[in-house]
Amino acid sequence: MAFYTKHGDGLVYYHHGTQQSPVSFSFMWSEDGGQSFSKAKVLITNYPFDAGNRPYVKYYSKGENRIHLVFTDGHPRNESKNSVYYAYYEGGAFWKVNGDKICTLEELPFSPKDASLVYQGSDQQGRAWVYDISADEQNRPIIAYARYLSEEEHIYHYTRYDGKNSTTLRIKNKPIDNPPIVQKGFSRPGAVRVLITTSQSPQSPA
Repeated sequence: MAFYTKHGDGLVYYHHGTQQSPVSFSFMWSEDGGQSFSKAKVLITNYPFDAGNRPYVKYYSKGENRIHLVFTDGHPRNESKNSVYYAYYEGGAFWKVNGDKICTLEELPFSPKDASLVYQGSDQQGRAWVYDISADEQNRPIIAYARYLSEEEHIYHYTRYDGKNSTTLRIKNKPIDNPPIVQKGFSRPGAVRVLITTSQSPQSPA
């Protein structure tokens, strides 16, 4: 997945895996329009470094100066308290939602816990899974995720940040059906459509 930025960062490219960690999400950048790229760096991982750790990431950008990321500790099958985190890339560095710096490109990778916490997984509230991310007219994040209380009971949430605080709304909960059905969709002018589905392996709409 590639993104252009307008303010001198060139082309940013996210992909799955490096030689050191074939399952990790990684990050490369280009300053010549994609003719050449930097060496791939692992983007997010836990500490100490675990080549098998696999945070799941969703991205969104308006094609200007900011790339939004929402991600988990790992796969909910492997992380009993899988949580949801947010960060954004801008100007050669990664930032929390409130503007605190996480790290520069040269300092990658960072840990999920270095970013802004969206949802804290627990035995009582369930482990989480990210579904999508978008942004409002002020380029502030809008996030869709689910809490898995069990393999059959999934509770869907919509979270947005207003510049000071986050507001989370419960959308719907329903056992998984077969075949999958759409539970809830929402969109904003100029933003991608966010789709909530009961599928455990959702596909993007055409």
